[in-house]
Amino acid sequence: MGYTRFWTAEHHNTNGMADPSPEVLISHIASSINSIRAGSGGVLLPQYRPYKIAENFKVLEALFPKRIDLGIGSSPGGSADTRLALTDGVRKSLNEFPR
Repeated sequence: MGYTRFWTAEHHNTNGMADPSPEVLISHIASSINSIRAGSGGVLLPQYRPYKIAENFKVLEALFPKRIDLGIGSSPGGSADTRLALTDGVRKSLNEFPR
C-alpha cells in the first residue's frame, strides 16, 4: 500500500483513544511488521522523566534496528485530574518543557 511508517500518539482518559502507552504499542506494532518504521508522533514528555523515555526508545531501537521513531509532545495529556495522576500529584509547569 506504500506506507513507510506507523505512528501512535499518547492519549489519556479519552474515549475512543486507545494509546496511553506508546512504547508498549510500538513494540507490538514493530513485532507484527517487518518492512516499515514504527514510532510515536507524541510521547507527552511533561508527564515523564526525559531520560526514562530516551532509555525506553533506545531499547526499542535495539530490538528493532533502524525502525523506531520518537516524537515528543508538550501537551498536558488530558484533564487536570489525569495530569496530576500521571505526575503523582506533582504540579509540573508546561513552561519547563523547553528545558
